[in-house]
Amino acid sequence: MRFTPEQHLKAAALMSQKAKETSDPERKKRREELANAHRLLARKRHSMDNKQLPIGPMLDDPNPFGTLESLERHLTEVQSLPPSLARNGAIRQVRQYIAAKKRHPTTEA
Repeated sequence: MRFTPEQHLKAAALMSQKAKETSDPERKKRREELANAHRLLARKRHSMDNKQLPIGPMLDDPNPFGTLESLERHLTEVQSLPPSLARNGAIRQVRQYIAAKKRHPTTEA
């Protein structure tokens, strides 16, 4: 289970409060370390959430009935595009077509 940044900050506040309440120096140190770790994770998670890939251009679908060579050529072209959600989906789709073509090759005259 992944915590949201807000959950990490809440856990950090709880650990800091518990560190203030304890009299054992070892426990106090450990709880402050946990609080700091939660603060760092909150910052990291927040920055990860804000790094969304752009949707990207609409891409032509490859012909699933084309030759293996044409599918591989299409895959190479799509992989050369800048990262985007459309590119990632197209790569996944072409790879599925290629895998199906390799599993069930057709005889061509």
